[in-house]
Amino acid sequence: MTNIEILLIAFALSADTFAVSVASGANAKKISLVNALKMGFIFAMFQGLMPVMGWLAGNTMERFVSQFAHWIAFSLLIIIGGKMIWESFKKNENKEKNPFKLFIIFFLGLATSIDALAIGITFSMLKVSIFYPAIIIGIITFFVALLGLFTGKKLARFFENKVEIIGGIILVFIGLKILFQHYCFF
Repeated sequence: MTNIEILLIAFALSADTFAVSVASGANAKKISLVNALKMGFIFAMFQGLMPVMGWLAGNTMERFVSQFAHWIAFSLLIIIGGKMIWESFKKNENKEKNPFKLFIIFFLGLATSIDALAIGITFSMLKVSIFYPAIIIGIITFFVALLGLFTGKKLARFFENKVEIIGGIILVFIGLKILFQHYCFF
């Protein structure tokens, strides 16, 4: 596998991370460097470790992963996106918007990295060494997450109160996309 192919895979895997990071950045009242690095690191950790886990599991886990991974990712994204949409309709204008809670970042990182698990299984079937690609995937994801956060914060100025709804809808659509791709073989 060439470096170009690995980079293309890394950017493709980080597309969902970018969308989720944009939604998180748009919903944040303030983005501190610590929170940005925390989100970037957790997303990168999941995207980097999941291919390794898939690679280690290899053919043994292929049937299980292919049967349930899309449902896990779909469920996590629908729950978090639905919660964001629901909270946007609450009357309390002073409610705290904190997309940097550790459990939220953890579940979003997990949900957006399920496809990386499948890539790891694919790499094992192709007899491709996984450690170099996993490191590249993690690094690319880290920077994509940071880019998404700050892009989302800039976009929030234009959308004002609708950002939480937009962020929730993005997460729901990513979840639906995962389910649709699984059943339509795209």
